[in-house]
Amino acid sequence: MTIRPGERTSDTYRFFDHEFSVRSESEEFSSAFREIFGRFHLDGGKGKGAAYRVLRGKGPDEGFEVTSDGRSYAVEEGGDLPGFAYMKITDSALSKVRSHYLFHAAALSSSDRGVILPAASKSGKTTLTLELVKRGFKFLSDDVSAVSKSDHKLYPFPKRLGLLPQTLELCPEAELDSLKMLPMIGGGQKKLLDIEDLYPGSTGGPCELKYLVFLGPVMGTRREGEEDLYIVVSGVTDSLISDIREIDGVMDAAILPHRKYPIIKIITDGKRHVHSRIEEVCAGNGVLLFDASDGNEERPDFTATPELKKIPKSAAAVELLKRIKGVTSSKLESRGSMTGLFMEMGKVLSGVECFYLTPGSLEERAERLCELLGHK
Repeated sequence: MTIRPGERTSDTYRFFDHEFSVRSESEEFSSAFREIFGRFHLDGGKGKGAAYRVLRGKGPDEGFEVTSDGRSYAVEEGGDLPGFAYMKITDSALSKVRSHYLFHAAALSSSDRGVILPAASKSGKTTLTLELVKRGFKFLSDDVSAVSKSDHKLYPFPKRLGLLPQTLELCPEAELDSLKMLPMIGGGQKKLLDIEDLYPGSTGGPCELKYLVFLGPVMGTRREGEEDLYIVVSGVTDSLISDIREIDGVMDAAILPHRKYPIIKIITDGKRHVHSRIEEVCAGNGVLLFDASDGNEERPDFTATPELKKIPKSAAAVELLKRIKGVTSSKLESRGSMTGLFMEMGKVLSGVECFYLTPGSLEERAERLCELLGHK
């Protein structure tokens, strides 16, 4: 890779079996990325895998371009650059990991027994994770749960946490003024906090996966045969909505008002893995997909009494597949079929107990999980 004038010397990182390099002309982005993934940084690494760039545009008012997987994305508004480049590069690098199954979920352990906590948006996942670590659980990740394909153990992915102001209120021990910030797409900021700075010695190691606990509504409380997906995009073209509606498994799509970027609410049949097709449709329409999340528009009732409900492993496998990272349509075809991947999830969950934990107060939800893992 040729270094352009003014470009930083390459930083090299490793996510499990994938090593990659990041080169940038934006010190703000480079600093934020190193802050988040400092534990994954390689001194003197060669970046044998993917190479990513964050470069200035050709004109004085052209902003920046993020180059990922052979495509360049223009980011005209400077405030959006760190958040967008972080998301694009991280998602791409994680998709190239072959040694582990990666899920969008928190992961913790107690007495070497691991628990994965997948959650819908606004379900209190990070807040609950911090509360459990405060009670003595070992922290593995608040965002990426990694299960080895070879031994099916749960492995840590201890990047820094990105915390919203309301979550930081629960961390009086943190020195907030010293924390670096990551601007969020569409406005707002998250502060970056290393769990070891807050609770020294709290990062755990590989452990046996014993529990899978979904945070959110129990199956059956949504409209029968329907699930919602919300995506944040850079814009809406004439054909984007119609193309999304043509995706197999999509029942409808509509634009919701947003202060800066459009949000599209997509109603799916809940039976198909449509996320990868939506990504492909957005790319085909020249639209940047900033974020995607499952769940209801309304905030859960955190004043209710939470219930821990056991669910069948087959249902848990289906739900878990919706949160797997790096699965595109082409990858599914190369694996044989979604059925084959479903069978693989069955093996991962063979010795795992599966539950739903409904919304409720933070203390009571933490108590339910402490009781489940026998944590005192």
